[in-house]
Amino acid sequence: MIESAPPLQRLVSTKLAWASERFGVLAQNLANADTPDYRARDIKSPDFERMLMSDTVGQTPQLQVTQAGHVLPVAQQGNLFRSRGTDSFEISPTGNGVVIEEQMQKLGETQMDYGMATGIYTKFKGFLRSAMGDTRA
Repeated sequence: MIESAPPLQRLVSTKLAWASERFGVLAQNLANADTPDYRARDIKSPDFERMLMSDTVGQTPQLQVTQAGHVLPVAQQGNLFRSRGTDSFEISPTGNGVVIEEQMQKLGETQMDYGMATGIYTKFKGFLRSAMGDTRA
């Protein structure tokens, strides 16, 4: 992700990265639907509203590492998405916690989020081209 990119482009890039990573986690859940004692996992969605507000109001202050022993806060370490277990109401006799219907629903939601983000990106790119006087479609 490019730090000098416009705020909307950074937000859309983050949304696309989150959706891509979530697709992988959900696919892994489905692949392990028959694995004994496997628990379904999901990734936490970043707080896009907070990200949007901080970009529109101005950049939020970032802590800087001034000594080699300092550690960046979790939010600045590059991994915005945290994998976490999900609570499922259905557990099979083998202890498997993957409910295929839930995973398919989450895949559908993620696909809609991804489609929305790519649509916004396409429109944004069109606005930039228009502003630069480029008339190509």
